[in-house]
Amino acid sequence: MSFVDLRFPALAFLALLLYWQGRTPRHKNLVLIGMSLVIYGWIHPWMALLLLWSALLDYGTAIWIEDRPEQRRLALGVSLVGNLGTLAAFKYLDWFLGSVSTWLGGQGLAPAAPLLGWVLPLGISFYTFQTLGYTLDVYHRRLRAERSLVHYLAFVLFFPQLVAGPIERGGHLLPQLKAERRWATNAIASGLSLALWGAVLKVVVADTLAPYVDVIYSIPEPAGLLVWAGTLAFGVQLYADFQGYTSLARGLALMFGVDLVRNFDEPFLAKTTPEFWRRWHISMSSWLRDHMMVPLLGSAYPVPALRLAGAVMLTFVAIGVWHGAGWHYAVFGLWHGAWSLFFVWATPRFPWTVPRPIAALLHGALVLAPGGFLFRERDVGRALDFMTSSPLQGTADDAVVVTVLLALSAVLGALPLGVWWLRRSVPQWSRVGTESEPSSWLILHTTWWAIAIVGLFVFHRVTVRDFVYFAF
Repeated sequence: MSFVDLRFPALAFLALLLYWQGRTPRHKNLVLIGMSLVIYGWIHPWMALLLLWSALLDYGTAIWIEDRPEQRRLALGVSLVGNLGTLAAFKYLDWFLGSVSTWLGGQGLAPAAPLLGWVLPLGISFYTFQTLGYTLDVYHRRLRAERSLVHYLAFVLFFPQLVAGPIERGGHLLPQLKAERRWATNAIASGLSLALWGAVLKVVVADTLAPYVDVIYSIPEPAGLLVWAGTLAFGVQLYADFQGYTSLARGLALMFGVDLVRNFDEPFLAKTTPEFWRRWHISMSSWLRDHMMVPLLGSAYPVPALRLAGAVMLTFVAIGVWHGAGWHYAVFGLWHGAWSLFFVWATPRFPWTVPRPIAALLHGALVLAPGGFLFRERDVGRALDFMTSSPLQGTADDAVVVTVLLALSAVLGALPLGVWWLRRSVPQWSRVGTESEPSSWLILHTTWWAIAIVGLFVFHRVTVRDFVYFAF
């Protein structure tokens, strides 16, 4: 079930009621497991079975690694084949078969073959990385294998972050789920405030901009003025959509007494592409850095230039296709990988003293905006045409549309900018949700709840748009 489903708040509230009736961590985790399976398998119950397969596979292989150290490589191989094989079958097999069939058909060697048409399970990229990352941490002795199946399943199935992250590490989330959790009114209040903030970002900001972006990208030959304005609006939409989900997940988790990792750290203030990926979708990019890039780099120092280039490009291609099965995602990864290599080479040789806001604007214009074409447009050739189009080319009517779209993007973008300013400028902000938060602040929370609920009621669409990252 999606978070934007109107039945979701009722199920989440029921989960909270049952959860806080539990007297021990085990009882609370049993509630989490049961409600997570209900929420996840609400539409397609078979998806819950696939999720359990992935979870139990790594539960068993982690214990196998720890109990039979002489077979640890074999056990890790079983986990890798099982997890990546399942992910490949459901997410990439049709893309591979379609690409091969199209190429063969183009060469006159074979007719186009029918695709399997398998439904992509919700969040398969997220929970596969979470369970596989747990096994890898056990393999590298960074974590002990969890023997309690209840605690382990609560870690894998925790519904606030199950479908679209953040991708949690066992060393961070498992200890919280094994520990005693006590009711804290300030944590519940701040969690609800954070969850409502995420919902506002999604419904008010992202879903308001999405139809305009969709229309621009559906035009057969849009003017350069339109597509460049569209990619700017898409950047605001994507940030609000994914940050909205993450805030919703972190807020819900706080209401269950759990602190999830931050997935964003002011990404649009990044001066370089490597810095951007240290700030955007932190849980995914750090996972691929630790489990893919670092092993590819090896232990030699300094790293040979060719090996460095290969490790960076392969990792960024993985980042691209992690987001979806399509050549445009692969090219998106190559684009960011090439810019990352450029900054790795240029930064020590040409140390700039440009102020961060200016450097961030330049990085956004040169890297992020063109990359947005590759991410949003499935046709690589069309995306490349957009990237090379002039942002000044367009009719007077196009200019009117762009003025309206940019004004709307600015007004809606002011919401997350305002919260960013408050977090930076108000020292007491860091006390929200902690034991040092004054009880008198409850009036601020309730005022925000009223404003948020009115905003959600006004902006909620009859046709609800799902979160962008639910497709990954």
